[in-house]
Amino acid sequence: MTDGEHFYSQQASQLLARDADSSAMAQLARLGRQESANILSMLERVDAAAFEAATTLLAEAPRVRLHGMRQFNSLALFMAYGLGMLRPDVAPLDASRQGVADALAQLSAGDVLVVASCFPYTPSVVACAEVAVKRGVEVIALTDSASSPLEPLARYSFHVPNHSLFYSNSMSAFMFLAEGLLSEVASKLGDAGVASLKQREAIITELGGARG
Repeated sequence: MTDGEHFYSQQASQLLARDADSSAMAQLARLGRQESANILSMLERVDAAAFEAATTLLAEAPRVRLHGMRQFNSLALFMAYGLGMLRPDVAPLDASRQGVADALAQLSAGDVLVVASCFPYTPSVVACAEVAVKRGVEVIALTDSASSPLEPLARYSFHVPNHSLFYSNSMSAFMFLAEGLLSEVASKLGDAGVASLKQREAIITELGGARG
């Protein structure tokens, strides 16, 4: 069993335990099968009503902020970028680098905070969710199980399996879920979302820059 204090080293030990005749490609194929299983298992766990309601919040809330630490910071940045392409007032929680206290103070009842963390969980992310709830902010959690400390804080939570050979928390199924959430928001926003994307394209063209 993996404990929080030695999580990363214990995960990495799985990579060292492979058979001597196991090639790098065999290891890659095994990882691929595990990640595919994580995605399929996640799909089976998604509550349709929660998915519908959460994407409606992401489309309609006055402000949306996204927060994650360590590798989950990349997930928060990805979602902030993608959602920001479709609608205004979306950003990582501490985009201005003034600190999360200042960022949370700018949110009010009806706004949305998306948080992402899984075992061994980052205490500061849980603390941000706790403060947000006290301020009437709607919390959407991307986490790993019903025993997550984010579960009781979230209006809507999504449980993402992340069992794999990777020496840290596996992100594949989390990224897949993020893409699914954003795609559904784009569908809900309809013409408004398309107009936002066209405006972005026009600005990119004016700047002479490349997309992506």
